Amino acid sequence: MGSGFSYCILDYLITRTINSIFHSVMNKQKLALLVSIITSAVIWRVSFSSGALANFSPIGAIALFSACYFSNKKLAYIATIASLVLSDLVLNYFVYSTNFTLFYPGLLWNYLGLALIVLIGSLIKKVNLESIFLSSSLAAFTHWFISDLGVWLHGTLYPKTFEGLVACFVAAIPFLQNMFLGNLFFSCLMFGAFEFAGKRLKHSEA
Repeated sequence: MGSGFSYCILDYLITRTINSIFHSVMNKQKLALLVSIITSAVIWRVSFSSGALANFSPIGAIALFSACYFSNKKLAYIATIASLVLSDLVLNYFVYSTNFTLFYPGLLWNYLGLALIVLIGSLIKKVNLESIFLSSSLAAFTHWFISDLGVWLHGTLYPKTFEGLVACFVAAIPFLQNMFLGNLFFSCLMFGAFEFAGKRLKHSEA
């Protein structure tokens, strides 16, 4: 019964996401960009889910980029959450287990951290190296704090003491470092490519 209920919830979330996409996207160009962003994020995260590149993914940069450039902020949340949901499903089935598991301990904290990164991205007013560095840093620290607070509160690895909380945060520092580097690398790539394309377009129209 629990499994059936989970699949009903998953079906509802997927249906709502698809409906939101087609109601929010105003043209084929935005839809193509959205699909390509989500697909690229899923492929990268699944391909480099462990080892030295664990947590070095484009999802944080997608949240920043989408929130900065999409006038409809719903698209930023859709791109970010859809990237995480789809890659979680693939990872849980092919890497961690043999079930399409969507709900896992700490899920809501992880998603909350990403939602806050979208908020950070919406505050970017001028795209330059300084704003990309600052937003990438703040995004990584925000997600690290929120997601690992959830690990400490709901997990069993660390005692529910101040020392246990500190130990949980310290243990996650390598993931913090990789997320920051991933945010910075992919943000420079995405923001840079978009700004370059925009300048080329303006130059050709002049």
